[in-house]
Amino acid sequence: WVKKNSVAKAGEIWSEYCSQRPWLAPTPGGEVSLFMIRHREMIVDAAVAASLGDCFDDENTADEALREVIQVLLEWDVYFDQSSEEETAQPLSESGLRMALFAAEEM
Repeated sequence: WVKKNSVAKAGEIWSEYCSQRPWLAPTPGGEVSLFMIRHREMIVDAAVAASLGDCFDDENTADEALREVIQVLLEWDVYFDQSSEEETAQPLSESGLRMALFAAEEM
């Protein structure tokens, strides 16, 4: 679906979906960010425990990585705008990428 449709189309669908649901964030990335913020301590603790020191040395490192992921999700339209010819720089550090992968696999 994503390959056939633009991010703009996905944004239109989300806007229509949340127009009658005022409790939802205005973007899908915003909605996921809200979930992550609400469950931040659980996510950080689980990431530290699962990494056994390989990815995240402590809670501070995992927390910083989670904040990076949340920032990218909040700027959803910037990083996932396929209409732009301009190449977007990698928005996440190595630990941010590991946190994003952890969240995608575990949540």
